[in-house]
Amino acid sequence: MSVDLKRGETLPIHINMTFPALPCDVLSVDAIDMSGKHEVDLDTNIWKLRLNSYGHIIGTEYLTDLVEKEHEEHKHDHNKDHKDDIDEKLHAFGFDEDAENMIKKVKHALESGEGCRVYGVLDVQRVAGNFHISVHGLNIYVAQMIFGGAKNVNVSHVIHDLSFGPKYPGIHNPLDGTVRMLHDTSGTFKYYIKVWPWFCC
Repeated sequence: MSVDLKRGETLPIHINMTFPALPCDVLSVDAIDMSGKHEVDLDTNIWKLRLNSYGHIIGTEYLTDLVEKEHEEHKHDHNKDHKDDIDEKLHAFGFDEDAENMIKKVKHALESGEGCRVYGVLDVQRVAGNFHISVHGLNIYVAQMIFGGAKNVNVSHVIHDLSFGPKYPGIHNPLDGTVRMLHDTSGTFKYYIKVWPWFCC
């Protein structure tokens, strides 16, 4: 076993996490390192799986896929006044049509109990830094219209896999299997990890 002294190459971070109370459309992945390099909404081999309220997969999309998928909607008469009220509020905030459609889509997903599984590989520089999986990529006014306040953002999550570097059989990753669930509250979770640059053989 030796110390890995390579600096020029990137370090792969393997991520597999479930957010049972946040729809995929609101989640973004950002990274920033000590050199000041800041990447927002990273798309390096990251995928999102839409989950229903039972945790079953109902759709797959690449993280940077901004194409709105059209779904057939079955509207009932008693929902019409509520929809018109939402439309008026959105126009009052000056949102364009794309933003309005996104807000409606996410609000419907929240009402349906949708969650999201984020998985894939981030390639980052081999220097100190941090990455976030969160909703802070949203415009503050859009976030307000969707959630009605920070206290309603439920960042409950399960870490299925969080590992660094090449995969090796038998390696235990300390955060694997971590479950953090919030009930009737909001919060921020921070994990501090030190990666030692060892390689074998």
